Amino acid sequence: MELASRDALDTALVVVALVLVYSHSVSTTDPTSIVGAVVAALVSLDPLVYLVVVGVGGICFLAYDLLYLPGRTEPCSRVLTAGATVFAVRPSPVRGGR
Repeated sequence: MELASRDALDTALVVVALVLVYSHSVSTTDPTSIVGAVVAALVSLDPLVYLVVVGVGGICFLAYDLLYLPGRTEPCSRVLTAGATVFAVRPSPVRGGR
């Protein structure tokens, strides 16, 4: 993820947090009634809806994993960090291949 897009994501998260804090401080409605309404709406859904949503999410995750990620990483350039020590991950040669 590029630094500029990461900064945009962080800024968006801060804005959302500020809006939530501000709306909570000026709101006169009872938060438990809102949460109760959301929970009642979710409980009233058919289990088939949950299966479809999870299935679509799984398909999107697999497409992301199989199509997008292989082009974004290079096997020799991955780096693992442990504290202040940096280790480069290199693929080991295959021994005893046929």
